[in-house]
Amino acid sequence: LVINNPLLDGFVIIDTPGLNDPIVSRGKATKEYLMNCDVVFVVSSVSQFLTSQDIGLISKNLSQESISHAYIIGSKLDDGILQYNRYERSLHNAWNGSLNNFENQAKTELDKLSQHDSSPLITRLRESLPPAFVSAMIYGIAKKMEQGISLDAEEQLVVDNLKRHFSDYNELLSEPSGFYELSGISSVKDRVYGYVRDKKSAIISEKITKYTANQTSELLRLLETIN
Repeated sequence: LVINNPLLDGFVIIDTPGLNDPIVSRGKATKEYLMNCDVVFVVSSVSQFLTSQDIGLISKNLSQESISHAYIIGSKLDDGILQYNRYERSLHNAWNGSLNNFENQAKTELDKLSQHDSSPLITRLRESLPPAFVSAMIYGIAKKMEQGISLDAEEQLVVDNLKRHFSDYNELLSEPSGFYELSGISSVKDRVYGYVRDKKSAIISEKITKYTANQTSELLRLLETIN
């Protein structure tokens, strides 16, 4: 699939089956492929954010040296904000409170796991904290508002729920810019995307160096065996 988007220039993006796919061969193919990736994004819906089962699955399948960078992305942030506290009427408070809860949850789960798993991937996930949080739904709403395009039924329902639930809706979300900020997409671009793109050449160079060193060692071992 090809998308004419300059943001994707130079990247190969793979959407794999899940690691816990009921068809064993698909899960195995995913695991093998991920070992060739430089960067892994662990995406978890905030409605069931980074459960112990999720973390265990990551540790079991991805604890490899080959992954240079790893990031945690909490998706569907709009759901998390609406579920934060039914008595909370301030979007500002629900927003910050939700992020704080999810950040603490991620840290707690990774800290627990690190006590008996010191693999490089777990270390890299801990170093990447706090997670980034996004809402593709909110981002889509912002783009349509900016372009004057009517929202579909699902998007309108999200807007109606936010408007009904939070007293400061008009103050914070009267303009597309408010929705863009709430979506979290720009923070991922600034914090994760830009860094990974800037580091791409260094990542490739490092992997080539490691590969060359490993192959040299293997060749010397074989020559010694032959000798």
